Amino acid sequence: MSSEGKDGRLRIRSWSDFLVGLVSLPVVAVLANETRHFKEVDWAPLGLAFWPRVLLAVWFVLSFILIAQSFFREGDGERLSAICFVPFILGILFLLAVPVAGMLGPLWLIAFLIGVLRRGKPTARGVLTSAVASAVIVFVVYALFGLGLGVDFPAPDFGG
Repeated sequence: MSSEGKDGRLRIRSWSDFLVGLVSLPVVAVLANETRHFKEVDWAPLGLAFWPRVLLAVWFVLSFILIAQSFFREGDGERLSAICFVPFILGILFLLAVPVAGMLGPLWLIAFLIGVLRRGKPTARGVLTSAVASAVIVFVVYALFGLGLGVDFPAPDFGG
């Protein structure tokens, strides 16, 4: 299967693969830059940033594979839906909210919004179910990491 158009130039056959790969590259670059600020600790011989950097390297390679694949794999007529960027946008909003509002409040809100959005048309029961499930998720995260492992969560900083 050739990826050349009628004029002999290379053309993109799957825009969704191309755009997801292209958007991922600067995200990986920013996150990789942020790993420079991880603390150095004695109890982690490889450093706290080692495994995040490994995952970012894999993500970086997969992004290039997606971009390359977009020239050779037919997109099956798919249309890039705005809904595919919702988790990405919610993740960015979460990262922006944590320094201001702490960890647990934004975690509940993001889990709640994902629960409501994945159900399609919201119903009273669906909203209530999402609210309760989100509260359970936050409790489990706090119990496991905060109480069980002694991890200090970022606390709200309302400028006071």
